[in-house]
Amino acid sequence: MSLFSKIKNVFNSSSIDIPDAQTIYFKNGEMYKVYPTDKESWYDARYLVSDGVKYDLENLDDLKRIPVPKFPAHQNIMGGYGVTGNLDYVLRMKAGSFYNRKDKIRCSACLWKCTELMFAHPFLSWDESHFYRIVQWHVEMGMFDEADKAEKYIYSVLDHDTNYQQLINHIKDNPEYIKQQEAFHKKNLMRKEYYYIFYELPELAPKSFSAYSRMKNAQTKNFLKLKEQAIKHGISIS
Repeated sequence: MSLFSKIKNVFNSSSIDIPDAQTIYFKNGEMYKVYPTDKESWYDARYLVSDGVKYDLENLDDLKRIPVPKFPAHQNIMGGYGVTGNLDYVLRMKAGSFYNRKDKIRCSACLWKCTELMFAHPFLSWDESHFYRIVQWHVEMGMFDEADKAEKYIYSVLDHDTNYQQLINHIKDNPEYIKQQEAFHKKNLMRKEYYYIFYELPELAPKSFSAYSRMKNAQTKNFLKLKEQAIKHGISIS
């Protein structure tokens, strides 16, 4: 091989390793490098390299095929990028970027993937409300079938998670916990009602979920009229 060919090969192989957009690198689910290095936020990165394999975070097929890494059993949260550099946390934030862009399809795929990773992570202590985001955001995006599927999924996993069930058994009779659970499920049910109205009867829907909550809690005349119309259109209102 000529000297020119050798130099050309070296140049070509090196250029492959230089990303054309922001890239984040992970080993065993922990981020260890960001390119370019001067980027302060990595949640909008275009590419993700996990254990040597590159994935395009704007590509649906790539998002879905990101595997569950071999997360370490213990983590030094003060080292490296800390908790915010964990793969499940980063993809959770990436889902937020898609949500803000109103990119429903990519947001949905990212929510499913980050939830899968959250369940697999032995170190991070995610609670019920964190897992429920996949349901909440699908509801808010009007993807009600996905929301129902996600709700069944997260509780089927939590119901069989030994550590989670042990925790619940310790606090399930606590009055404060009972109160919090009642408020949590009441709010989630109310959110579903509002977004069904928002997408099915947009001309009648209040401007925001909080506005709907206030009028329902106060049982205003306008709410009672809205409830009547919603029921006529097959929307269940508690």
